[in-house]
Amino acid sequence: MGDTEMLDHIMISTILLVIVIAPFSLYLKNRIRVAFIKLFTYKRNILSLHVLMVGFCLSALSLPSSNATSKDEELIQDSIRKESRSELELVQIAVMDEKGKPITDLQLRDFVLYDNGKPQDLTVIENHNISTSNDEQLNRQGADHSINPLIPRRIFFLFDFTCTNELGFLLARDSAIRFIENKLLPSDEVGVISFSGRRAFKLYEFQTRDRLKIENTIESFGLQDLNPVIPANDVDKRFVDRKFIITDQAVWAEVQESAELIIARNFVWALASFAQSLRDLPGQKNIILFSGGIPINIYNRPERSKYHDNIDYPQLYKEMTASNIVVYSSYIGPRDEEAKYTDKIIALKDMAIATGGQYYSNVREAEQYLNSIQNLTGTYYVLGYRNEIMQKEDFHDIKISVNRPGCVIKILFRYSDNKPFNKYSEVERQLHLIDIALAEIPFSQIPIKFKMKAFVCNNSPPHNLRIIAEIPLDKLEDIVRERVEIISLVFNDADNIVDYHYVESDLAIYKDKRVFLDAILSVPFGDFNCRTILRNHSTGQAATAAVTIHIPKPKDDDLVIFPPIFYLPEKDAINLSGESIGSTKNEEMFLFNPTQYIPCIEKSFKRNTEIWAIVYCHLNKGDIHGLRLSAFLIDRNNGNEIPIPITMAGKSQEKEKKTFFIKLNIPDLEPDTYAFNILATNLANMHYSQIGTSVIIE
Repeated sequence: MGDTEMLDHIMISTILLVIVIAPFSLYLKNRIRVAFIKLFTYKRNILSLHVLMVGFCLSALSLPSSNATSKDEELIQDSIRKESRSELELVQIAVMDEKGKPITDLQLRDFVLYDNGKPQDLTVIENHNISTSNDEQLNRQGADHSINPLIPRRIFFLFDFTCTNELGFLLARDSAIRFIENKLLPSDEVGVISFSGRRAFKLYEFQTRDRLKIENTIESFGLQDLNPVIPANDVDKRFVDRKFIITDQAVWAEVQESAELIIARNFVWALASFAQSLRDLPGQKNIILFSGGIPINIYNRPERSKYHDNIDYPQLYKEMTASNIVVYSSYIGPRDEEAKYTDKIIALKDMAIATGGQYYSNVREAEQYLNSIQNLTGTYYVLGYRNEIMQKEDFHDIKISVNRPGCVIKILFRYSDNKPFNKYSEVERQLHLIDIALAEIPFSQIPIKFKMKAFVCNNSPPHNLRIIAEIPLDKLEDIVRERVEIISLVFNDADNIVDYHYVESDLAIYKDKRVFLDAILSVPFGDFNCRTILRNHSTGQAATAAVTIHIPKPKDDDLVIFPPIFYLPEKDAINLSGESIGSTKNEEMFLFNPTQYIPCIEKSFKRNTEIWAIVYCHLNKGDIHGLRLSAFLIDRNNGNEIPIPITMAGKSQEKEKKTFFIKLNIPDLEPDTYAFNILATNLANMHYSQIGTSVIIE
């Protein structure tokens, strides 16, 4: 069968296929459209009438899609562009003379490239030449003249909202806007991120060519976004919502260091995590950092676990170099500090030098340093070649020479295979983990979300926080098909890890069962962010759950009762447990067989039924047998109290901590939301403690 006859058959089959799939998913239709374009690009010489038939098919695929948007078209075009270039290995270089002046007139024949010692036939050269007048010359040899460059200039504006002052911030914002208005090119891809003291950057825009969107984003920044470093006890209460405050005084007692050093450690971690996420983005990534300086000494606290901070500046620079990141740091702090050459200034300078960038000491001289950034980032060559033999190798040692005397070559970006997650180092896995746990929009991926609850279960540590989550296996098929790790992390308001819980499992074997995580951890009093990350060992794909909790300061009362944890009877449930820093044995967690009950996280019950609950009490003096529990519901419509019969199913005590497992009989009530109250009474002195929560009666 000839090519034309084969296409005839394909066309007929396609029309029939269109009739079948037209009402269905937009994604499927888009993928088929991509496939058509690839097919007929390959067979250009025999299209003729068939092109019209393809047009009909593509139109038919689009007709039912009233929701199709320009983003869908961009997705298709981007997919085609990536597919067509996937076999082309790219190297981005800058060539200068011995005085540091860019050389911009080289041709393809002027370059010699070796990949792992083997000479390569260069097939593409792209010459980017940007002058300070913002004129761009983009010349390409050996490829089509698409408006999209092989490697565009990539710029990220990074605003430090913590280590800065108001005047410096305003000057930085003005400089960034001037760069956008006067220096930015149509092909530039720009992102905007900020640092506000936490261990993850905030992402506003990621690599967009929409100049107006970038400008509007930066113009929207105001003094209200600043988070100056200040201890909680020195705060002017009128400005509480503007400050980066460490309210948990236990943090200070534990770390015994200044807020500045905590901020510095968080900045290093956030920048390293961001750098790691950019590895697979081709080309040099230029970060324009506006900061009043980051303290360089960040090692005053010993490690307590493998999930505590262990990223230093040399490791940060290594991570940034591996991701082809260059930093252009602009000091925006007080001028007298810059003159003192403090460690904050040293950190900004070292970061620029280590990454091959530039340090600018005076943001007030905007035009001068903006021209410098423009020249340093905008003049480069992109060389392309195809290397079928070496394509599978993990490491590519690239060496380039120029057949012209007096040329100095700087490699800005070199082709490298994507590093699979299962080859990540321990530090890289931790960066990946913290990015997923803390970032509002993680750079590495958008994880699937699931629900989790946290409960206070003791008056003070150890073993005073309990985390319970149901793992939705039906929604996590791609993640749980291989062995997974489940890490629960508790962060204080300085983003330090207070405690963690770790367990590994082959969840795929439980596909027909309900699976729960039930972990007990140890934390001081204060406010905490709890995160649970379920992550595939091999791929790094992840799902996350998040909840915040307030741990009250230990009370002096002789009796304290804590919120109940409800359970329903269900056989063959799987309960996952593991080790935390303050690990505890299963018999301390349960007074029942956990495979016969499941936690009722949503607190929704059927009327006229039986439910169970774990109730924790703290009793300073006395025996557990001297405590009596009682429970009642309150009808919110009329305020009536409805007694709930209690049957004691089990109890235990460990020093002052008393634990009860009780059965509750829910009466035949009208479906509604009720207030549930449980009361503990010390029969020795008739002192009591009461706790309430809301429940739903179905």
